Amino acid sequence: MAAHAADADDALAPPQPPLSRALLAASHLVHGLAILALARRLPGGLGALPPTTLAGGGAGYAFIAAMAATSNDRAVAALGRWWHRLHTTGVYVLWFIFTFTYAGSAAVSPFHALLTAAFLAALGLRLAARSSARRSVAPSAPPEPPMRGAQSRDHGAG
Repeated sequence: MAAHAADADDALAPPQPPLSRALLAASHLVHGLAILALARRLPGGLGALPPTTLAGGGAGYAFIAAMAATSNDRAVAALGRWWHRLHTTGVYVLWFIFTFTYAGSAAVSPFHALLTAAFLAALGLRLAARSSARRSVAPSAPPEPPMRGAQSRDHGAG
C-alpha cells in the first residue's frame, strides 16, 4: 500500500534535471548562510532569537540539506523506501514551518492571511490527491467463499 502512496506523490512532483536540483540546493545554502549572517548581527546574536525560531529553522534547514544530499539516483537506490519517507517528511515539515510562520501574523496582515490560506489549500489538495490515488489502486476484496450448503446442493446430485 505504501508503494501506491509513493506513486501518487511522485505524480505530483515531476523529476527535475540534476542541474535544477543543484541550483535549488545552492540557493537554499546561500539563503541559510545569509540568515545566519544577519542573525549574528542582532544584538545578542543568535541567542536573541526565540528557541522556536531556532528549532523550526534548524529543523527546516536540516531537512533541506538531507533532501538536497539525497536528490540523486545513487541515494534513491541506496535508501530505497527510506528515500521517499525522508522527502515526504521533509516536505511536510517545511510546509508546517511556513504555515506556522505566516499564520502567526495572519490576523494583522492580509498578505500573510492569503499565504496561510494558500498553504492550507495546498495541503488539502495534496491529501485529497493521495487519498484518491490510494482508493483508485486499492485491491478489491477477495470473493467470498461459497457457502457449504450451496456447494452440496449444487454439486451433490449426480
